[in-house]
Formats: sequence, C-alpha cells, structure tokens
Amino acid sequence: MQRIIYTLLLFFSFVLSGHAQDKVVESSASKMPAWIGTAGAGFFTVSATDNTMEGARQKCMADIRQNIITAIAANITSSEQYITVQVSKNELTDIFEQYSSNVQTQGAVLPFLTGISITRAMDVYWEKHYVKKEKRYYYVYHIQYPFTEQQQQNWTNEFIERDQEQYNKYLALKEQFDTFTHIEFIDLAIAELEPLAAYFFDNVRKNEVKNLQQSYRKLYGQIAIVPLVQGLGEAVYALVLGDNRQVTTSKRPRIKSEYAMGISVDPWADDTYRLVYNYENCLDEDDNKIDLSYVFGGHSVKYTFYFNVKENKMAVQPQGVVAVNCIYGQGDSTVTAVSVRVMLRSRYENEFVVKNVIMQIPQIPEKVQVENLNIPFKGKGLHQLTFTSPLHKPITDGGALLLDGTLTIENVKTGQLTSIPLKLPYKIHQ
Repeated sequence: MQRIIYTLLLFFSFVLSGHAQDKVVESSASKMPAWIGTAGAGFFTVSATDNTMEGARQKCMADIRQNIITAIAANITSSEQYITVQVSKNELTDIFEQYSSNVQTQGAVLPFLTGISITRAMDVYWEKHYVKKEKRYYYVYHIQYPFTEQQQQNWTNEFIERDQEQYNKYLALKEQFDTFTHIEFIDLAIAELEPLAAYFFDNVRKNEVKNLQQSYRKLYGQIAIVPLVQGLGEAVYALVLGDNRQVTTSKRPRIKSEYAMGISVDPWADDTYRLVYNYENCLDEDDNKIDLSYVFGGHSVKYTFYFNVKENKMAVQPQGVVAVNCIYGQGDSTVTAVSVRVMLRSRYENEFVVKNVIMQIPQIPEKVQVENLNIPFKGKGLHQLTFTSPLHKPITDGGALLLDGTLTIENVKTGQLTSIPLKLPYKIHQ
C-alpha cells in the first residue's frame, strides 16, 4: 500500500506544479477535499487529467484497477503462495510485473475487477481548468476509493483459487494427452485450451498452453487406418493413433468404389470397424478396390482395401469325350463295372471337391451313380476325374451320341455345393 501512496503523491505533485498557472473555472465542490493525494488503512486515491471529464474519469478507473491488481500481485509474490507455476523467485517477479502491466487486457477475466465501479467510490472531486495562453480547457478528476486490508486478502485468495482452477484445467488436458481414446476429444481439448491461452498473463504458462494445443493439433496427422482382418466381402480395421493407441470416432468415413455395391461401415467388437460389401458386379480382370477415408482436423486419413473377386469363386466345366472302360469279372467275359474318366476345366485357382456323380449312358441300362466320392482338385486348368461304378446289367450295342447327368461339386473355401450338368459325348472301351 505504501507504493500506491508514494506513486499517487508524485502524480499529484506533478499535476499541481505543471498547471499552477491555470485557472479553475468550475469544480464539483467549493473546496478541494483533504483526502486528495492521501491514502489510509481503508482507501486510496487516484487522479487524472484529460481534455474531457469522461476521459479523466476513465483514466482514474483504469488507475484504480491497476492499483488494486498491483497490490494483489505484490501480496501473492511476497507471501510466496503462488506455487503452481513451479518457477524461480526471479521468474515469479517477472510474471507479476507482466501481470500488472496487462491489467487493462486481463480485467475482463479477473472476477474481483468486474465489480470496480464509480458508484463504489467513497468520494469524487473534479475541476475544470482554463489555460489562458493556449485558450483551451482540461479536467482534473480525483477519486477516493475503498480498499481495505481484508478486501486485499479476500481478493488475493479469490485470485489464487481461480488461477489454480484454470491451471488445473490445463494439467488435466495435459494428463489426458496420452490416455484419451476418442478422436473427437482432440477437438474438445483444442477448444478448451483456447480460453486458457487467453487467460494466462505470464509467458511461462501461456507458452505451456500453446505448446500443448499445438501438440494436440499434430495428433491429427498421426491417425492411421490399420486393417486387421480381410476377406472377400468384408474387412475389419482399427483407427490407430501414433504407434499403437487404438482410438474411435463418431464420424462416418467416405467410401468410394467403381463396382462394389452395398458398402457399409459399422462399429465392431473391441472398438474396431467392419466394412462389408457386395462384389457380385465386380469383374475378374479388374483391380477391384474400395477407397475409405476420414477427415480429422483438416487432415485426410486414407486407406485402400484391394480385393480379388476370384478369391472365393469356383467355375468348373466338364469337357471333351467321356471315356468309359469296361471292367470284367475274373475268368469271365461279363462286364461287372465301368471305370469312367471325365476331364474338368477349372477357371479359378480355388480348391473344389467332387462329391457325387450321376450319369445316364445310353448303352448302359442302369444309371452310373457314385456318392461320397470326395475327390479334391485345386488350381486353374484341366483336371482328370476318374471313378469306378459297379454294373448289374449288360451293356447294349446301340445308343445315342451324348450321355446325360450331373456332378455335385463343393467349394472348399465357402462350403457351397453346386450341381454341374453333364452333356458330353462318350466312348465305351470294351
């Protein structure tokens, strides 16, 4: 408080000496109050000059704010209660010098300054002066303002409590930097750090906040789409932040594909996402793909899922002439069975199994039928199917050119059973 008194006395002496030759043409009272230029246990005074009364009054109000915050800052510094910044004593002094010099810009966010008003003044005195040589007027304004030791202590505690609350918000966001799992938290953290950067008047904490805010922004560029499981018609992927932190989002991705239809992405187990699509209209010869992308904080995160429609496909076509070889009984000319050979052409590499065969051969009165063959084939190209079927009736001489029948084939990858018609020429070798 002594610093305030000394400053006011110097200011008041300067005002009186600088304008001693000026004439007072109007005043708010017939006599200048005795409190001008003094300070007591429960008040201090400020004075200011300006070309207008309002301008002089506003300067006084600014000085009142400055005096109060300077006293509070000095109180905090001297009592060394301001420990949350964790800086040296010299840095602490610099902080509050900056604090005092920035009162005008910080006043809006300091709660104990919002109540400062001319209506709370203990007394006000003003004078209108006339400078004869310059033929101009100016005003001198004086305010006696209440400020007790108890107010100073209360407002100091209020400031410390509020300041600690703001710094705790920063510390919480700093701690969550390495633990959050929802991408939208980045937006929230950046937004919550903005008023903190505006609030902190010292460079130490202001830079801490700005650096943390910048670190959060950089996280957008560290998000990646990582495939976990992929098969024809579906894929499961995760969103990963940095090296291994799995994160989630409420945003829907952009999806693009030339031929795949019915594409959808939905949350899946363990904070993953499942992509499903229909590939029936996709061509074998094309490089089929689905482009998936998100936009986070202006950064695009992309991944392309490539798929091969031939991966699960099975297409088997019987062709050529079916060879039917007769098998005779021992020491007998009776045909007891036939060995049948059919050539099968597969269009794809996938494995398939011939399960059952039914043939109606014109020269053989009974059906040639074998179940549970379970003969496997794999690879693209020609395959030879050979099986044996017993006969109970003799082979006749006449017959048509083509046999008729079906093959039942299983797709090993999908388990799907397919009946393939047989309509081929044949030759019986007796």
